This record gives sequence, structure tokens and C-alpha cells, in this order.
Amino acid sequence: MGVNTYNREQVAELFQTNVETVSYLMEVGILKPIKIGKRYIFSEDMIQQFLKSYEGKNLQNKLEMMKSYDEVNHTSRYQNAKYY
Repeated sequence: MGVNTYNREQVAELFQTNVETVSYLMEVGILKPIKIGKRYIFSEDMIQQFLKSYEGKNLQNKLEMMKSYDEVNHTSRYQNAKYY
């Protein structure tokens, strides 16, 4: 049973964005990869869940990512963040 996995560069290419944006998505908690050594591995299932959960959300910058995270997860984790 094979599991498809991707690294940060491949995820950036898949999303047609840059590695920095993928890193922001990780930092905010939207993307949750597995860290092995110094590498981050993203499963296809995790990517599919991200696409389903964040469909139609504004993720154009870190502020919007934090707002979307709170909305999707029904939290106020970033309510008082300096970016708001």
C-alpha cells in the first residue's frame, strides 16, 4: 500500500505558489506536515483535507490565513495576534 507524499517544493508547485507561502500555511497551522529530520513531508490525504476545508477561503497573506484558520476551526486562536 503506497502513500503519496510531497515535500514543500512539490506542494508549492501543486498550489502554483512559492515555498514561502507553504511555510506560512505551516506556521499558522493550516498545513500539518510530518517532520522527518530537517524535511517536511505532506501526505496526499492531508492536502485533500486542506483543499476541502479551505475551499473558497482567502489565503493571500498571513493575516488572511490566520482569519481563515480561526473560521474553519471555530476558534479565536489568532484573535489578538499582532497581524490583526
